[in-house]
Amino acid sequence: MGLWIQNFKQALRGLRHQGWQAVVSVSGLAVSIVCLTFSVNWLWTETHYDSFRPGYKDLYVVEREDSLEHTESLLYRWGDRVSSVLGKEAMVGMYRYQGGRERVYLPDRPETFFYAQELSASTEMVALLGCRVLSGSLEEVAAADNRIVLTETMARKLFGRIDVCGESVCHIQKWRQLL
Repeated sequence: MGLWIQNFKQALRGLRHQGWQAVVSVSGLAVSIVCLTFSVNWLWTETHYDSFRPGYKDLYVVEREDSLEHTESLLYRWGDRVSSVLGKEAMVGMYRYQGGRERVYLPDRPETFFYAQELSASTEMVALLGCRVLSGSLEEVAAADNRIVLTETMARKLFGRIDVCGESVCHIQKWRQLL
């Protein structure tokens, strides 16, 4: 026990004579621990951001960059070509964000509108990302050109429920984002 007391007295004497050096050292250690914590968190987030998706290690984003204006049909024709080349080796899902936000409302209540970002996506993209279909079928959406897929949040916001198959939604382009 005497050794502990002697070491404690020496530590107090050292703090009294070299207090500023101890404060600077402890502050530097605290800052380095905080930086290390943020760095490890950033590294984990960057390497695991898609880990909630099924088969996320085999998920790749392929982008096309050229000077041509992309139309929706050109985008999906390109996806069909990639899908035909790969065959059953891989699923190909195509998506793109629309240029602006859409004003969305129910046909009988146009005064209760809100703005939403629209995503143009193939039905394979919904399956590829592992999204669950709560109501309806993706085959019906693919077969008809006037069908859309709503997220659970959007369905609840518009209708107050998630079983909204057969319902109608109106949307008009009202506001474009400035790029």
